[in-house]
Amino acid sequence: MKNRESEQTVVVLANAGDLVLRIAQQVLGNEVADSFNGAPLTAGLIQNLAQTEFQQAITKQIGD
Repeated sequence: MKNRESEQTVVVLANAGDLVLRIAQQVLGNEVADSFNGAPLTAGLIQNLAQTEFQQAITKQIGD
């Protein structure tokens, strides 16, 4: 049971990262800059930034 919940969590977080990416791609160049600290905002970088934020939020919630 615990393994299944972990798998679901991974899928949900991956889907959330994809959603952030799609939203960012829609507004890049129109509303925000298309670089971060001088580096181009690639799909991988956007997803990594989103996942980092998710991880920080989860860590605050569970207290680790």
